Amino acid sequence: MAASYQIPASATRVAALLADPQFAEETAGGAETAQASVRHNPDGGFTMSLRRPVPADDLPASVRMLTGGELELRQALVWQPAAPDGARTASMAGEIVGAPVQLEGTVQLTPTADGCELAIDGDIWAMIPLVGPAIEQAGSTMVVEVLREQVAALTERLADQPAD
Repeated sequence: MAASYQIPASATRVAALLADPQFAEETAGGAETAQASVRHNPDGGFTMSLRRPVPADDLPASVRMLTGGELELRQALVWQPAAPDGARTASMAGEIVGAPVQLEGTVQLTPTADGCELAIDGDIWAMIPLVGPAIEQAGSTMVVEVLREQVAALTERLADQPAD
């Protein structure tokens, strides 16, 4: 899975918002059972953890038949301290609870001339014969959608704040 998004704000501002526990909770997915937390490290890095339900209606029919209903995405992003230019890298790991699906990858936050780019590159594995590829595609779509929603929330929130 791969996706990238341009954000019209500095990498430093974006990272500060990603590291904000209140922002993480607000963008966890809207469901009552969605949870997000942020833990700050002494070196300037931080870990963002997410638990978010995945409604059965968002899944392909072949996946719904196997899983029997709502699933849960659990994901952790471990952000390294910022480079001098504000760039950051996060390792990503997660699973889809209720289906034998694992994911891992990296997220890059890179300064650009017009702000920054947030890019995800990862792999997802479903250990189910025959329908594994359908589950992997649904999982990839889900993870990319979570990132797209966070980017939209970041962009909206940053537009309301004074630039640095």
